[in-house]
Amino acid sequence: MISPDVAIISLQLRKVVPELAQDPTAPITRLQRLEHPFISTARRHMVGRQLLLSAESKLTHLAGVYIASGDGYRIDKTNGVATGDAAEGIYAIFDGTHYNGGKNQWLGMAARLERCLANLQPLLSVGCCFDYGNAETGNGDTGAGHMEAVYFGNIRVWGSGAGNGPWIMADLENGLFSGYNPKQNTADPTITSRFVTAIVKGESNQWAIRGGNSASGSLSTYYSGVRPSGYNPMHKEGAIILGIGGDNSHGAVGTFYEGVMTSGYPSDATENSVQANIVAAKYTT
Repeated sequence: MISPDVAIISLQLRKVVPELAQDPTAPITRLQRLEHPFISTARRHMVGRQLLLSAESKLTHLAGVYIASGDGYRIDKTNGVATGDAAEGIYAIFDGTHYNGGKNQWLGMAARLERCLANLQPLLSVGCCFDYGNAETGNGDTGAGHMEAVYFGNIRVWGSGAGNGPWIMADLENGLFSGYNPKQNTADPTITSRFVTAIVKGESNQWAIRGGNSASGSLSTYYSGVRPSGYNPMHKEGAIILGIGGDNSHGAVGTFYEGVMTSGYPSDATENSVQANIVAAKYTT
């Protein structure tokens, strides 16, 4: 069983970045202009954002990783992360009240402008993108299907769910998807809980979005079906990102409490068991 504990964050980083086992404060690959290693960022924002959770009759303070606009983290050299069209599952627990559609940012650079025009994509990146998951290893946009990450926020540039958001969606690169339809999936609800369990999982021409309240209740399935047009097969590259887009877009905000990426496509029953364990840990402010 998986207990909500900040150790999940550090253990995962130590597995894919061995040097962190010797020095937990060692910086992973940073974005331009960022100077804060992963663990110190969690501590920096711990005051006023500490949570009290109960696991196995022990009271523990859990510090979330607070991501401000301009912050973000990634690991480009990993082991065991899905690549190509291989199956994977991703879950994360986020602060359901800390999100945005972000600030407008000029995408810049002639090559990127040319690509945006060619694809008829927006020239402004609006809060892109508070993601956790699988991304490009070269820190740039290498095309549709080169990412598979959980997104949380209320960007409407690509797709949306019901209401005004925030929503759980999937960042598959060159688009945020709430389902097969690239515009809107009304079965993907606005999230209202303080703590949200967010799940994206995918295998060959099949993927799903699931979610629920991390403090109570069960998971719901917001989408389960075939890949969007142009995303089958996938071309996942295996980097891990947090709080940014695969191309280092960093206009979004959010708070991350725990997350896991698996090899293979988890069953709904497995995810339901994880959710029950999360609820039993009693996330509370």
